[in-house]
Parts: sequence; C-alpha cells; structure tokens
Amino acid sequence: MTFLVTESCIKCKYTDCVEVCPVDCFYEGENMLVINPDECIDCGVCEPECPVQAIRLDAGSDLEDWLNLNAEYSKIWPNINKRKEPLSDAKKWEEVAAKRELFSPTAGGDLLRGGSMTVARGHAATAVVTEDFETRGANIDHIDLRLWLRLMALQKMIVNELRRRLRLSFGMSLSRFDFMSQLDSTRTGMRMGELSDRLMVTTGNITGLADELEADGLIERMADPSSRRASLVRLTPKGRRQFRAAAKAHKAWIAEFFSVLSQKDKEILLELIGSQKAFVLSCIQGATSTTEKSRRGPQGARSQSLRSVGHGRRARVLQTS
Repeated sequence: MTFLVTESCIKCKYTDCVEVCPVDCFYEGENMLVINPDECIDCGVCEPECPVQAIRLDAGSDLEDWLNLNAEYSKIWPNINKRKEPLSDAKKWEEVAAKRELFSPTAGGDLLRGGSMTVARGHAATAVVTEDFETRGANIDHIDLRLWLRLMALQKMIVNELRRRLRLSFGMSLSRFDFMSQLDSTRTGMRMGELSDRLMVTTGNITGLADELEADGLIERMADPSSRRASLVRLTPKGRRQFRAAAKAHKAWIAEFFSVLSQKDKEILLELIGSQKAFVLSCIQGATSTTEKSRRGPQGARSQSLRSVGHGRRARVLQTS
C-alpha cells in the first residue's frame, strides 16, 4: 500500500510525485496532496520524487501505524476536493489520461507487480521499468498505435532516467532544471508569465518553485523597468553555475542515449519526426478552427440580424426577421 504522511506533505511546487504518477491518483487538499487508494496501483514511482519523504510504501508492515494513519485518512478524504483536473499543466496530463487503461490492475494482479518494476529507496533512486507501454501493447496489430506506444515508451524511459540522474548528481528535480534552463537564455531576466508560457504551465504552478529557488540563492527577483506592476526573475551567479554544470551533464546523457544511431540516422529520424509533428499541429489547428467557427456561428448570425435604430438620444436594438 502506498500512502502519504499528510502532516509531512508540504504541497510543494515540484509536484514531481504528481508528474510521474501514471494513473493520476493524486488529488489536491487544502494544505496537502492526497492519494486516492481506490486508484493507486502501488507502483512506487512517486516515492523517490518526494523532497520531504512524505510518501511511504508497504504501510502494512506496521499494522498499528497503518491503522492510525488510515483513521486519519478516513477523516480527511471525504473533504478533499476530488476534482479531476490535473495539478500541473493540463497538456502534460492528457498523455497520462490516455495511459490509464494500460496501467489499470487486471484480474491477475497489478501490471506493475511481480518483478515488472523495481523501486529503490531514497531521493537518488527512481523506478526501473522492465515492462513499458509498448510491451503491454505487443499484441496490438494496429501499426499506428504500436508506433505511438513505442514513442511514449522511449520518451518515458529517457525522462525517468534523466530525472534520476539529476537527483543523484545534482540534487535537482527536472522541474528545477527546466525552469532554470529558460532563465539561462537571458541575462536581463524574464517575467513569470513568459516563463509559464515557455514551460506550458500556469503561473501558479511555478510560483512556489520560484520561491524555493530564490530561497536557495539560485534566482533573484527584480523590478521590471518597463512596467511598475511586473517583476522579473533571473539566475544568480550561483544559480547559473549550478545550472550549467547540470546542463553539461544533461547534454552528455542525451548523447549517450542516442549514441547507437549514426549521424545520418539521426538526421533522417529528426526529419521524419519533424514532418509528423508539423502534420499533427495542422490537425490540431484545423480542429480548433472548426470548433471556434461552430461556437461563433449562432452568435454571428444573431449579430447580423440586429440593427440599431437611432431615436434622438435613445437607441433601440431591433431584431430583424
């Protein structure tokens, strides 16, 4: 059983535990996160991501502690805001929702049990996946779906390993790395709104992370000379040194993962995926355009059927037939 020690959870803005959860079993309480036991599959992926070690596995090993926590949990859970919206960027979580069926428990037991996943304890560790999205769909004949599953599996494997290595080598979460990478591109600083757009998250999602980075002396806030109401954030010299050391290692790790491919293979693969990305983007834009037109249609027609008739200082809006 996976459970979260509610008095220890600080509802931090890393949200790496939420980000790595494959079945979306986290919910937002007033001052903490809560794991829904009906949805949790005890995969253990979230445990090493918690910076305050509030997530525990194998609670049943101490029955008395578990009963006490369960009693506390029973009081808290009915009052939890059980909204299904994700706690971080919705676009990231669309993929998680699509994976739910692949991770759901079956009659034979959880898919992630029985040696299919090994979880090491401690911040430096993370899950080592031996059964991924693709292997679960190995019997699928639909080649488009198999290709999609392979891309998902590869992306997830690389991201998880990068997250593990960043924690191990630099004590840095992937969220911190991404945040600092955006600031490294500028010396003058960046508005939080621009940062959130680049990271594809809401400003609220990164405010807490910015507070923690500032407290650690890695970023600093300053007034925006172009606007009295806005402020800028930028890396401190300490933050820039720390990020660039991590970025150098990150670049080497990525090169390691793709070292099996020749330069020509990489160029071909990059071109193929680029074409696919452009096509998918056109599909999304087309669907969005169609939706917007359908929404505006009736209102547009109605606005055309209205005319303003002046009468002295008063005007009446009449609907024509």
